[in-house]
Amino acid sequence: MQVTRVRPSDLSPSETARWRALHGEDGDAFTSPDFALVVDRVRSDVWVVVVEDGNEICGFWPFSCRRRVAAPILPGYTNSEGMVHAVGFEWSWHDLLRKSQLVGWRFASLAGEQAWRARGHLVHQSSPVVDLGEGWAAYDARLRRLHGRTAKALDARRRRLHRDHHVQFETGGPPDALDGLIALKRAQCRARGWKDTFGPSWTRQLLHELVEDSHEGLTCVLHSLVVDDDQLAATTLRLRSGRREFVWFTAYDRRFGAYSPGMLSELQALEVAAGDGVRSVDMGKGSEAHKWFLSNAERPVVSGMIGAQGWGGARFLSSRAGAFWARQWLERHPDHFGRMQSAVHRARRIRGLVLGPQADQAA
Repeated sequence: MQVTRVRPSDLSPSETARWRALHGEDGDAFTSPDFALVVDRVRSDVWVVVVEDGNEICGFWPFSCRRRVAAPILPGYTNSEGMVHAVGFEWSWHDLLRKSQLVGWRFASLAGEQAWRARGHLVHQSSPVVDLGEGWAAYDARLRRLHGRTAKALDARRRRLHRDHHVQFETGGPPDALDGLIALKRAQCRARGWKDTFGPSWTRQLLHELVEDSHEGLTCVLHSLVVDDDQLAATTLRLRSGRREFVWFTAYDRRFGAYSPGMLSELQALEVAAGDGVRSVDMGKGSEAHKWFLSNAERPVVSGMIGAQGWGGARFLSSRAGAFWARQWLERHPDHFGRMQSAVHRARRIRGLVLGPQADQAA
């Protein structure tokens, strides 16, 4: 196995074409060459390892890198990661890391089937998926059969929203629709004491490039729930690759919280996706109740870290073991984890009040 590490923009046209061919029409949006090329334009730490077996390119692994440690191509912003590879191709992550001159790899949502034979600190989890293979009517009927009381409550809130306001559900929307999503998400982060998702300027540039430019094999879909003609009640941004869709960012205006605008927007977006021929929607890993309420399937994912072959990899794993397993313990004990998160969020809110908008600016 031979490897070459390059920037995505330095790939030749034939290499990019090979990546698209291996990725397939319904591949993962976050491991597509188009996504990597756009991210490469706004960040300087993005790489791709080209894997060859003999004279044939068998795989592409996109990632970001800092101090010889690999991470997701957009740490904290992507729902999935891993290698795009030829059918039947087998490799060792430990050998691949060593040959790529890396000491380790931290990941959050590696496809479960790609964690085979990997050694390190690994946690196997499930990520919720909405299967629309039988169409919207069948999905909606199943949702109502399993969650009848909640479905009726949502219907009542939808009727009340339409009774109290003039309501429009827009796909795409006006040019400032994306800025509306960014503003809502930043307000949500400030209110809850979260780190500002769109604080770094490159995040806003990335979204505008994805939404406003066309990309082969990758579509950015923005939905907006607008009330009274000019008020954004809820919005959701998704990536679409063939017949697969990936929920990326969602936000809602807390002033309309009594109507559950986020859930109403998600249901409308799923209906639109089904009408467009989408067969599955990846909701993204997480314990949020709405994700599991909407899902009717799941996919296995693995989070953790792997070290390269040799002393460097062993030192990488040992130096991070304590912090990694402490976080896993906290996540398995939500009472303790919730109290710690609340303390962190309070500290961030106070920091934001003292330092202002620049508090969450990061490179």
